[in-house]
Amino acid sequence: MNININKKIVLRVPATSANVGPGFDSLGMALNIYTEVSFELSGSAEHNDPESMELEFEGCEEKYADRKNLIYTSFVKGIDHLGGSFPKKMKIGIKSEVPVCRGLGSSAACIVAGVKAAYEASCEQYCDREVLEICNLIEGHPDNVTPALMGGFTASMQKDGRVFMSSIPVSRELRFIACVPQFSLSTEYSRSVLPSSVDFRDAIYNVSHVSLMISAFVNSEFELLKTAVSDRLHQRYRSGIIDEYEEVIEICEKMSSTANFLSGAGPTVMIIDQDQSNTLEMYQERLSKLKRGWKAYELRIDFEGTKVRKEGF
Repeated sequence: MNININKKIVLRVPATSANVGPGFDSLGMALNIYTEVSFELSGSAEHNDPESMELEFEGCEEKYADRKNLIYTSFVKGIDHLGGSFPKKMKIGIKSEVPVCRGLGSSAACIVAGVKAAYEASCEQYCDREVLEICNLIEGHPDNVTPALMGGFTASMQKDGRVFMSSIPVSRELRFIACVPQFSLSTEYSRSVLPSSVDFRDAIYNVSHVSLMISAFVNSEFELLKTAVSDRLHQRYRSGIIDEYEEVIEICEKMSSTANFLSGAGPTVMIIDQDQSNTLEMYQERLSKLKRGWKAYELRIDFEGTKVRKEGF
């Protein structure tokens, strides 16, 4: 496989909200805040050892600017999968609007950027389904990487080493308010508080709710969402480790928002609010009275997914 040398590849990857309501590890949506990652590749691509490649980072915290960086390791895995060689030099530039470790898919964005850049650097034809398979191998579950790559609202699962996904048609008018605190929460810790097994009644509860929720989204029956987004598999366990979670939910209820759910592994609380009179400023004014630095973002679903452009230099 040949590598495009002396090229700058720029990718824009949307944030994501996974585990939507009762859709634990299966549903995710892309959102219109972005991580932009650039790759400048130079020098002959003649060696198979990534360690011999000169590596430079720009716009990245110093503690992440090394060969453990998730964007870099994902790029390497993409090239290894393609059977290609590495350029002599690579510079990775990062600009991100997405809060890190807040349940908005910041790690999925890094994985998608790295793997897709590897495919774009190749001179081979490819489809995004191939990229998705590699991203899933790195992430371990497809509910975040699928919408980050494909855009929109997606259902996905893995079986026998393959990813199966489908896009769910939803209104472009859906309005979200993301309530994001200053503190972070790792997915590993958030997953550690989940039980190893669940009651059969809780499984039935989630199956019925996720079915109703998807139908409500597809048919724009938003009044059903307040009930349909309820969950018994993860939210009640994770909410207990999120400081001021109950206070944020109380704000949602007092403003009579359409529905709310935990975004990803948390701590972000995602609100669906179709009442335009409930302004972003109103949410922020109420959140500002809490102690943990909550910030409100008004968001829409991104339907484009990861976008790429190439530049010579």
